Amino acid sequence: MKSPPLLISALSATLLLAIANHAQSAPDGADIIRLSPFTVDSSTDVGYKASNSISGTRTNVPIAEVPMNIQVVTSELLDDLAVSTPTEALRYYGSVHNAQSGNTRSDGGIDLDGANALFGAVRLRGLTSSVNLRNGIRVFNQPLADFVDRVELVRGPAAVLYGLSEPTGIYNSIMKAPMFHRNFGRVQAHYGSYNNYGASLDINRVLRSNLAVRLNASASHLDSEFWYAEGRQFALMPQVSWRPWSRTLVQFEYLHSKARRSKQDQRHSYGNTGTSVQTTPNYPVFIPGMDIPLYEDSRYKVDPRYNFAGPDSYREVRERNYSLTLAQEIGEHLSVNLQGSYYIRPHVHNSANIALIQGNSTFWLDQRTPPQQDAFQLRRWEIVDTQKWVETFVATAIYKREYDIPVIGRTTQSLTIGMQGFYDSSSQRQSSDQRDLRARDAQGNVLIAPFIPTGVPSAGNAALLRQNYPSLNGGIFDTRSTRPSPGIWFDYLPINMDTSLLRRGSEVQLSLLPLGTGAFTSLANANRTQNDFTSIWASWSGKFWEDRIILTGGVFKTELDQKTGNTVAELNPFYVKSATLPQYGVVLRPFKNTAADLSFFALYSESLQPNSDLRDAFNKPFEPRFGKGYEFGVKFDALKGRVSGTASFWNIEQTNRVIFDANAPNPNVPTGLGANLARGLNVSEGWEIDMVVSLTERWQTMLSYASMEVYSSNDPNPLLNGAAEIGSYRRGYGGVTSYRFGPGLMSGWGVGLGVNYKSEEIAEAKRANFNGARQRVYPGVWDGNAFISYRHRLLNLPLRWQVNVTNLFEIKRPVGWDPAHRNDLGYAVKPFLYPTERKVTLTTTIQF
Repeated sequence: MKSPPLLISALSATLLLAIANHAQSAPDGADIIRLSPFTVDSSTDVGYKASNSISGTRTNVPIAEVPMNIQVVTSELLDDLAVSTPTEALRYYGSVHNAQSGNTRSDGGIDLDGANALFGAVRLRGLTSSVNLRNGIRVFNQPLADFVDRVELVRGPAAVLYGLSEPTGIYNSIMKAPMFHRNFGRVQAHYGSYNNYGASLDINRVLRSNLAVRLNASASHLDSEFWYAEGRQFALMPQVSWRPWSRTLVQFEYLHSKARRSKQDQRHSYGNTGTSVQTTPNYPVFIPGMDIPLYEDSRYKVDPRYNFAGPDSYREVRERNYSLTLAQEIGEHLSVNLQGSYYIRPHVHNSANIALIQGNSTFWLDQRTPPQQDAFQLRRWEIVDTQKWVETFVATAIYKREYDIPVIGRTTQSLTIGMQGFYDSSSQRQSSDQRDLRARDAQGNVLIAPFIPTGVPSAGNAALLRQNYPSLNGGIFDTRSTRPSPGIWFDYLPINMDTSLLRRGSEVQLSLLPLGTGAFTSLANANRTQNDFTSIWASWSGKFWEDRIILTGGVFKTELDQKTGNTVAELNPFYVKSATLPQYGVVLRPFKNTAADLSFFALYSESLQPNSDLRDAFNKPFEPRFGKGYEFGVKFDALKGRVSGTASFWNIEQTNRVIFDANAPNPNVPTGLGANLARGLNVSEGWEIDMVVSLTERWQTMLSYASMEVYSSNDPNPLLNGAAEIGSYRRGYGGVTSYRFGPGLMSGWGVGLGVNYKSEEIAEAKRANFNGARQRVYPGVWDGNAFISYRHRLLNLPLRWQVNVTNLFEIKRPVGWDPAHRNDLGYAVKPFLYPTERKVTLTTTIQF
């Protein structure tokens, strides 16, 4: 384990400030504990409404005073939805989306609701946002919702404060923290469909008036209707908060987590886009783009829930995060905040991965026509081991003071300056089983099956076929010169098996890749990266005419030093550059403190996001992405706070966006085509409105709507300019409403409903060889969460029971393209749809 020098630096800074602050007396029972300006107090949240945020300025300020579209998922909303991760709650905002299909070639289009939840990537305003923050510090895993106090969503570029971010925005998970004013605890347990169960613990203890500790722990078992979809996760987060003086706060946090989930490889679909042969009697005519689910083929007996990767395939992510925070008020006007974090994340893919035989085919038939119809999937066992180390140090100082200016009168001026050091080091190795496991006779000759069996394979010949068939085994279709001899070795899995007669776990278990096997000699499969990002920023905010005009401006400068190589000793610079990014905005509040408090705002800002984890087909990392955005809108708070929200218009541009292009050169695949590249400019523009309605204390409603256009430009092929971005959609809306019954017959009961909709999603880019018309879409998706709760007291302790019904509309996922539905060019454009199953979860919570 690497030593955490940034934490040592932060500890040294803590000691120096403590010495400088020696004049303050140690607190006793009579001292007043002050709330740090760098801490947001969620206790002021009312239902689904939050008035303050820390993510827009890195300090606790009213949302109405920030020229950004900021929304907050409060702790009450998190509890009502009973989500396990923050991104599950963010789905109810119209411009936030979890891509419904993912990579349809690797998982059949089925979203197993967990494979990518570990990392927290979402689509925000139509473009992927892979950056999420934890207490304002960039991390690579999203936390469990059990550990989160609230989630703050900042839309648009926010480089002045966070530097490394996506132009579409960020979300910041504010973690639970020790509290000084009371002792409390909470135990929660849940059980749901498909043997999903778990428990969590939250305990806060005040040891002295200036010392508090808090412990959060969570463990759960995960599963779904799909075979071999089991997973488990565990997390532990102890924290200590100490106030050696009334104006000083020191907080230490340690987070340890481990999550293992199945590495799904449905292979529900197979295609014949590269050939013109008949593949199934159900669809005898070749249609360009057809992609047939195996369970649609009458020759095979395939359960659509079956996972061809088997029970041993998994992905595992472990995480250790040490963080130290020091908040110090110096006098009445100056406050300083120091944050140090050391983050370690090993990430392992250990899987039987379906191999491609030729072109886009993922299967092989001994005979293309009846009566011989034996079909086999080829699998290769591989391990991808990724290690990531991140050291972060953030220092923020805010100077805030009121001045009297002639004519203007009383003003409030705030100056925020800061620096950030973000040091990211990672390594990745990929290993594939390269052992020659073919059976041989005494003379060393490979034993060849005398014939290829027909029908369901018999035990003996099928075994010989899977082990020894010489034209396929040995990886002869993997022509990369970097692959060492003898090549990648495959095993064979018969497709034609009646999985409905089998119980889960009854198949022969696959063998994991033994220690000492495999190789890491390929340049593309063994690499190291080191990224050093050092940044400084300064921002100013001025309030004038009784806070009715608020002006903001800032600048962010960062130094990027990125290195890459196969080993630490071979690290070479590939991108060294500095960038200066501005931000400025205005807030006008002509109706401040009236029945209809309106804030009009406008903002211009920029962002920078490295592509350090992505490489092109020639093993070269891409240059960073730059974004810039314009946004203007209105914030309103009417009817004494009963109706509040934000409406805004935006235009965002991003250069060096990396996407997959099927026509890009790639010497690493048999076809020679298909690779990631930096395609040029992406544009996202549209408008959205978010509001919270609280007509009574017992009725809470959150509503959201977004309309957007997301497209590409600056492409050398004119047919692709203006094409809608893959994964984008035009409209999205969502809402959550809940009602708590008052005294009477229904006392203690509560009901609620959450619904969201995303319109048709772009599934594929336009292609020049189809006159720019080859673009397919997935249908719109409804999602929902209904809940009912009951609160009472047991042994004088508050007890809550809650039932949540999720996947309310049984989302239909795309699994291939139906040749029976074609466009004018004869291309299959309508997907097969597979409905997923509704889930029910019972949650019990007791407080003490």
